[in-house]
Amino acid sequence: MSLSPRSDSATIDPSQLPDLFSSTYTLQYFQVAIVTVLAYDSLLTPSFPKNFSCNSVQVVYFANRYFGIFGAIAGLFCEFSHLSSDLSYWVTIISIDYILMIRVLTLWYQDKNLAIFLKILIIVEAVAKLGFIIYFNVIEQVGSASFENIITVCGEENSPSWQVGLADWVIQLAYAMILMVLALYKASEYWKTSAGFKGFKLIKVVIQDQILYFIFVIIITVFAILGFKLQLSTVFLGTLLNTLGNPSFLCILGSRILINLKDAGEQGCNEGTSYKVPTRTVTEMDFAESINREREIEMEGVGRDAPI
Repeated sequence: MSLSPRSDSATIDPSQLPDLFSSTYTLQYFQVAIVTVLAYDSLLTPSFPKNFSCNSVQVVYFANRYFGIFGAIAGLFCEFSHLSSDLSYWVTIISIDYILMIRVLTLWYQDKNLAIFLKILIIVEAVAKLGFIIYFNVIEQVGSASFENIITVCGEENSPSWQVGLADWVIQLAYAMILMVLALYKASEYWKTSAGFKGFKLIKVVIQDQILYFIFVIIITVFAILGFKLQLSTVFLGTLLNTLGNPSFLCILGSRILINLKDAGEQGCNEGTSYKVPTRTVTEMDFAESINREREIEMEGVGRDAPI
């Protein structure tokens, strides 16, 4: 099949019609399903925070939440879909990584050297993934093709090697791995101090979300890479796997990451302590002082109970 740039339609080889129709309709059905799930989730998910004021965390939250939906909707349209969807996925991925970075830094009491290191890495990740987006759009040459002026479909004239697609996702996996290792290392110190996470429920929330996100990224990466590779030989199966690896799903997890932490603080679920984290602290992701106070209370209790 020969595809021309977006403005002109090329002729479709009739022998390729079955695979082409199959992959096109499958992609559209899944894309509609994704849009439905994301829209439904946005209706169920409460706005966070209630009183919006422009700070970095709140901007990132809304960017993650609505750019994911925008990217899924953009995927329903031919000429509008490719670059718009890719940029939306880029915003979603970087915003979630930024949220996770802030959570990790709070566990490390806003260590300045670590903050500089992680911020440099996320900038490198953002620039690298943006470079891949530009590369893919240039190489693929997305265009339209028609069959006897009856139906017009979108497609790519060229397909980059699957190794390039793997490199794109490896960058995200590497950064997620670094954040998870840092979070687990710090959490192990609290675990040793309190013989578990009793009194440190906020830390437990952070660790659970961090691990869940990493697993989720691995699953999406596997689907995306398999779809990228198989698309070269099996159009239908490649399209199906590529759709299941849609990064739009990550925006649901991104919203939950902040909401879980906010709920943990507002409900005062710090088991074993009488300290309740202020809403402002949780909203701004700056609960390091809260963790310190929890730790001091735990240590004071141990000291009082110790034999003289």
